[in-house]
Amino acid sequence: MKGLLLLGVLVLAVILTGVQVAQTGYAVRGLNGELERLRQDYDAALNEQTQLQLERSAVASYALTEATAQRQLSMIYPATMIDVRSDQPAEPQP
Repeated sequence: MKGLLLLGVLVLAVILTGVQVAQTGYAVRGLNGELERLRQDYDAALNEQTQLQLERSAVASYALTEATAQRQLSMIYPATMIDVRSDQPAEPQP
């Protein structure tokens, strides 16, 4: 009788262990799917950041600023410049 009870307990333990292994495998697959989705989101965000940095550097470039100043504000370099600290003509800047 004790042997049969022990056998029943062991069979139940094996069944429960198998169920737990199956549940754990399912959970791991779900977490791997979520990890892959997060990696894709990370890559997309990294690409967007790189693109935004390129756009920011293009907008902030000196040439674009100069062109905008000339086109929209009609600003030009003066023919002569004077260094106000010494009242001497300064070198013209390109």
